[in-house]
Amino acid sequence: MIAWRYGVAMCTLALAALVSDVLLGQAVPLRVPLHDVPLRIEAWTGRVEQVDPELVRRARPDEVLNRRYVDENGRIVLVYVGYYTRQSTRGQVLAACQAGCQIVATDVQRIDLPMGPIEVNRAGVRQDGSLMAVLYWYQQGARVTHDPVRSKIEQVERSLLQRRSDGAVVRVTAPLATTEDEAWQRAGAFAKVFVPVLRGHLPE
Repeated sequence: MIAWRYGVAMCTLALAALVSDVLLGQAVPLRVPLHDVPLRIEAWTGRVEQVDPELVRRARPDEVLNRRYVDENGRIVLVYVGYYTRQSTRGQVLAACQAGCQIVATDVQRIDLPMGPIEVNRAGVRQDGSLMAVLYWYQQGARVTHDPVRSKIEQVERSLLQRRSDGAVVRVTAPLATTEDEAWQRAGAFAKVFVPVLRGHLPE
């Protein structure tokens, strides 16, 4: 009887592992590592920033980009990319901001790119008492989506059809310096030049 139960348990575990492998697909590495994203992107000059350890603990990305970029006028944006070789929807944890933040307003913003427009999430965020303009989105291959539910559906579709569930969460944050409109324009201006650069690093 014990041997029979052991055999059933082993078969159940094997089946669960097979189903998990089908649903999540194979791990897909980046085409080019995130640390090779240029520190100079058009008018923006970057430097590496320390990643919030609580964000890493909770979101569990496989690779991270966390930088501060400054333009020729001294205007700042903060950029975070968390890449997942499998199960990219894990990135929806703390997608809009780091731990301890407060989201005060949300909307959707269109960004016109040479390869076509994209829509991203727009969130007013209060972090450590400071108000920030945040744009964030989910990216699977070349496809950008702002809807977390749609992102999960696309992950399942790609897992079944292509046996892969890789993807990234991308966040561009503009600290409020003068007006909210200026912060949104700054975040959008950087996102417009950053998306084409990032596409060269993500798997097709």
